[in-house]
Amino acid sequence: MSARAASAFAHPVTVWLVSAAACVVATAALVIGAPSVTGRASPAFRRELWLRLGSWCVLLPLMIGPVRAGRVWTIGAVTALSLACCRE
Repeated sequence: MSARAASAFAHPVTVWLVSAAACVVATAALVIGAPSVTGRASPAFRRELWLRLGSWCVLLPLMIGPVRAGRVWTIGAVTALSLACCRE
């Protein structure tokens, strides 16, 4: 791990938050997968859930990268995400 990445994950709270986010996404995939396998959810509902999960699977790595890069990159990434979401 580079010095910059090591300093980004030097605080235990950062490690726990990143780990918790990954665990939540993995748990969500299991929870969404259960009704999908058993067929208890309508196809439209399953599609909506998988699309939401997919967007989180894209956003998390995109946000973890700036966190690993440091404080200034994190501020920039949050600002860019906020501006992109403002149009939504």
